[in-house]
Amino acid sequence: MCLLVSCCFVACGDKEYISDIEKPDSQSLSAMFNKSSLTFGSQYSSDQLVVTIKGGDNIEWYFETDAYWCYVEKSYGYESGTFNIAVLCEANEYDEDRSATITLTVSDERGNKKTACCTVTQKGKETLSLTNNEISVGKFGGEFEIEILSNIQYSYFIEEDAKGWINEPT
Repeated sequence: MCLLVSCCFVACGDKEYISDIEKPDSQSLSAMFNKSSLTFGSQYSSDQLVVTIKGGDNIEWYFETDAYWCYVEKSYGYESGTFNIAVLCEANEYDEDRSATITLTVSDERGNKKTACCTVTQKGKETLSLTNNEISVGKFGGEFEIEILSNIQYSYFIEEDAKGWINEPT
């Protein structure tokens, strides 16, 4: 009887030991970008991100973006390693900057998931515009303002021939 009881304890102990091994181990699964953000100009452009994916033999990874104008060249894979991934942005035809998030999701056969994110910012279209196309001044002169709307840095100059009758603001 004692032998039978001790066999049951040993068998139960072995079962618990096996179940500990089979428990999900999300510690070995990881997803990382080499940069947390990328910035692009307004034109169509691309840049490289380095991603490091760690996990077992049976993993799956994929990228998602939350903006139609930003995407990655290779969108999924099934192996661990370090990869160069091209991030592409369509031209921004708007004056305002815009942003997107690229999310990398890695999962294993045990149902574990890890994610990493990279923020992408794209500058707005470079604009420089005058609010008036033409300015009229009476024969006795006067003061006037030229309003310039811009999302870029600019400078101005007055031609030598006009410096006698046009003065810069003080």
